[in-house]
Amino acid sequence: MQTQYDLSQIFVHKINVIKRALTRSDLNPLKPIIMKQQQHFFYRKSKTILFRLFFLAFTLFSLQSIFSQSIVEKNGRLRVSGNQVVNKNNQPISLAGNSIFWSNFGEGAKFYNAATVNHLSQDWNSSIVRASMGVENPGGYITNPTREKNKVKAVVEAAIANNIYVIIDWHSHNAEDYQQQAISFFTEMAELYGNNDHVIYEVYNEPIAQSWPTIKSYAEAVIDAIRSIDSDNLIIVGTSQWSQKVEEASNNPISKSNIAYTLHFYAGTHRQYLRDEAIRAMNNGIALFVTEWGAVEASGDGAADKQETQKWLDFMKNNNISHANWSVSDKAEGASVVASGTGVSGLINNNLTDTGLYIKDIIKNWDDDVTNPPVEECTGNGVSINAVIQAEDFCSQNGIQTETTTDIGGGMNVGYIDNGDYMRYRVNIPANGNYEIKYRIASIVDTGKLQFKEGSSVLKTTSIPLTDGWQTWSTITTTVNLTAGSKTIELYTQSGEFNINWFQISPESSNPPLPRGNNCKYGTPSSTPLSSLENNSYSHAYIIGTGGPDLSNLTNFTINWNLLNNKLHQLSINTNNGSPNWWNDLLDNITYNFNSEMPAINLSDTGFTNLDGEYWVTKDQDNFVMVSKNKEFTIYFSNSNTAPNCSIDDMNNTIKTEKNIPLKLYPVPTNETLNVSGLKEKVMITITDIRGKIVLKTSVDSKTNTINVSTLKHGNYFVEIKGKKPYKSMQFIKKN
Repeated sequence: MQTQYDLSQIFVHKINVIKRALTRSDLNPLKPIIMKQQQHFFYRKSKTILFRLFFLAFTLFSLQSIFSQSIVEKNGRLRVSGNQVVNKNNQPISLAGNSIFWSNFGEGAKFYNAATVNHLSQDWNSSIVRASMGVENPGGYITNPTREKNKVKAVVEAAIANNIYVIIDWHSHNAEDYQQQAISFFTEMAELYGNNDHVIYEVYNEPIAQSWPTIKSYAEAVIDAIRSIDSDNLIIVGTSQWSQKVEEASNNPISKSNIAYTLHFYAGTHRQYLRDEAIRAMNNGIALFVTEWGAVEASGDGAADKQETQKWLDFMKNNNISHANWSVSDKAEGASVVASGTGVSGLINNNLTDTGLYIKDIIKNWDDDVTNPPVEECTGNGVSINAVIQAEDFCSQNGIQTETTTDIGGGMNVGYIDNGDYMRYRVNIPANGNYEIKYRIASIVDTGKLQFKEGSSVLKTTSIPLTDGWQTWSTITTTVNLTAGSKTIELYTQSGEFNINWFQISPESSNPPLPRGNNCKYGTPSSTPLSSLENNSYSHAYIIGTGGPDLSNLTNFTINWNLLNNKLHQLSINTNNGSPNWWNDLLDNITYNFNSEMPAINLSDTGFTNLDGEYWVTKDQDNFVMVSKNKEFTIYFSNSNTAPNCSIDDMNNTIKTEKNIPLKLYPVPTNETLNVSGLKEKVMITITDIRGKIVLKTSVDSKTNTINVSTLKHGNYFVEIKGKKPYKSMQFIKKN
């Protein structure tokens, strides 16, 4: 506003100067003709100046109007076009905001007021809020229609006053049982608010086991009632199985205008399979709207699963899907954003849960634009290698941003790295040969992939591991073959969402020779199923033993196995020479059994010499291992630059135990504790759930061999027991 005020004052000042000049008397009576000509010239000049000043003022006020527009003024009434929700300019839109807890429960009812909506709009930058009006008992709309309706009105009117969007939600799991009441309610809402661009109707929150025809029949009746009054505001319809079976709806959609379909997810429970379902539904032509989602488990409890949440956020951003987080509540559960028992004052005073702080950051920054730092062309001899190269010392870049780092040494790191972003550096390579590349990285997901390129050639693709934080740093290593000379190298992001602080290029040190014979069986065949390996990629394939395949041309091996769904989604090999192909999809060349004891795979017609055959499979920490069933070799897939060290002592791959006493886990099933018998050495215990998520880590020995598992939820778990020798994997069941 200061700029507008200053320019306005200048504008007025210039006009006054011109007026004084036009009316000024010339004191020299001897030059009337010259005076007249000068006045005529000055008058014409002044008209030009006036026009320019008026144009400047008009432009200034127009820009001020544009930049001060609210989200609703900017985008207008939302509608469905194809499989997208779009704004008044037919542009896809993705809103981010909040869903208030059930209106008929005390933990939610207290937030149905203008103070809540004002704060969410102005402090959280929420562009949408959802009024989740409870329908059934206890105390819902069916028994208290006026009270619950007034709560909704308070939220809707506050949203309109703040110029943000609002969802009027019939929050029920059995809406078809109350069809006439729903028609009456939405008819009244349409009469009251149907002329406002802000309003969206959600006619069914979450059906559970109802068939789609049942849901559709109910929805069509309510939609007809709304459309008799409001012909064009967006309407959202729930889908079966807690609003997850969107593909089913897409196969038999509602034949009415401006209809979107509800998708709900909780990141701690719902993973790639549900995103795949959503993609299939959109491919069938329907638009989706995430009116409710959580970073926690589907029960509404637990801590935020930030890694999986990030995958969902990327999915919604990439597919222009709007969303409202569950929930604005002070209930003592993981999904609540407000500290327990603190009410509206807790929200306004930022007394939030850990989940609440995380969600606020997501919503507040949903529409942030990143300003790229300036770039320069890459010229010159380049920097000498061996020393650390700071990531921000690029000579050219695209799409990234620098920020202050908390890593050792301080300074800056490169962040905001998305798919397709890159940094280029000029380096001087002293000699032909293999070079070790170290990257200092931080990431909250495990799906990042960074390519090391020279020109258009990809020399190596490296998977970026999960470090559990944007400023939680780890150093990873890979190798590339480089030719001597000054050159421009590029770090290209194949898959983003990670930070880089520095990298280093140095001549590769010689690895110790691999042992002859195959003494590394890593406990195979395993007595438990193969735990999940979701989008794991490896840059090295170490062949241990004799008679194995030549995989020296491998640049990437990727496996995507989900134990929960018993589905192998990907098994592929990338090569650096196109032999047998640049990208080799192995799924059509395999049979596998990963979800039972003795997990195994059979490869045939892969095109790689000596790779075909039968293998036991297992994991060694984060590495994937294939042990030949009838030949003397093991294939060890890893991102480590160092080959696994196996010796003759590891022949049986067992942890040291008391003589003649086998390693045993008991009692199984258990309620509170597990015991490990037969130990002679101290071992590390890692317990993972059926999805492969680590839920507990501890250490035990022969004296303190009890593990407390009382905090784990009911279900199946895997225990990895690792000592000085390779680990053993076992399974147990936790009971309530």
